[in-house]
Amino acid sequence: MVPDWPPLADLKREWVRMGPERFAAKYPDPILYVCGLLKASFAPADKDRTRGMTPIPSFEGFVKRSRLVGDKVIPLIPSAGTRVTLGSHPECDVMVPDLAVSHTHCAIETGPILTISDSMSTNGTWINEERIPAATSVPLMELDLICLGRYAFRLFRSASALVRHPDPTEGLRLLPSGQRKPPKPEQTPTPPRVADDE
Repeated sequence: MVPDWPPLADLKREWVRMGPERFAAKYPDPILYVCGLLKASFAPADKDRTRGMTPIPSFEGFVKRSRLVGDKVIPLIPSAGTRVTLGSHPECDVMVPDLAVSHTHCAIETGPILTISDSMSTNGTWINEERIPAATSVPLMELDLICLGRYAFRLFRSASALVRHPDPTEGLRLLPSGQRKPPKPEQTPTPPRVADDE
């Protein structure tokens, strides 16, 4: 299992203290930054595979809970070869503690081009709010949003790219902690209609 690196705030301090060149040499690997947790959402399950209700990502808003998530930075360092496995099983390179995540949920192939493939997971792997086909390699780009279960990760090519980025959660609709629904837009009351005098 891949150990977590220091939190983002500590990495930023280290980047200032060490300087960009030494920092880049120490942390050269691509990384996943844990942005937050998705709102819980449920839909009828595929009867051929599971029973009852299946959790699916809800992109209406994200709940950032520092106690559960924090500013975790996870290096994509494979334990063997070039493949990094993500899932709920302790033997995965990146363990995602979520009941909606399969034992071996997906895998990221490292190298000059990063690709991700879903390992026939029950609830799917989502890239930028779109579910990717199972058992198919899909190329990844920097700043892609990867969602497994309720966990939302953002991909960076290196720790240097992360510490230089002004806001790694940019573009996410973050909700205040504990809020279950996004606030409804205020509606202007319409004035009553007055009948025309004839």
